[in-house]
Amino acid sequence: MQYHYSLHYNAKVLRAAAFSYLGLVVGPVFPLVLLGLLGYLGWQFHAGDRSWLMGAFSGALLVCVLMLAALVKANLDGVAKAAAEMAKSSASLGLSTTGIRLESALGVAELPWSAVSELHQRRDFLLLRLRRGSYTSLPLQSLDAQGIAYIKNSLRQAGVKVS
Repeated sequence: MQYHYSLHYNAKVLRAAAFSYLGLVVGPVFPLVLLGLLGYLGWQFHAGDRSWLMGAFSGALLVCVLMLAALVKANLDGVAKAAAEMAKSSASLGLSTTGIRLESALGVAELPWSAVSELHQRRDFLLLRLRRGSYTSLPLQSLDAQGIAYIKNSLRQAGVKVS
């Protein structure tokens, strides 16, 4: 290993990472479209349109809103569970020329640099979006500037989008 760090997670960082990941997955368009459709539906009901088509439209819109709410709740429940486990012990991060090694109370993961599809640096953490539709976060308070630069350079060399 070229670099080794002890990671200190807290619920705030894990929650912020979950919301950041959801923002990347869902994107800004879906909630805006839902708001626009809700506005249109409200305008139609206010104008007196009570047809079966508006009822069907309302039902479909309700299903979309409930799906989004269920996605957020499931993700936040997972974060709360992970935060409780992570509070019991520390985690460690190893960086090498071949990839990343994470060890925590939740288990061990060894990821080659090519397993990461995107890296997003936020105020309190690095968000590593993985190719299989998952993510992991690294708290910035636990990393030094040299380690952050090493992660970014290694990912750039692997052809990963870094922002």
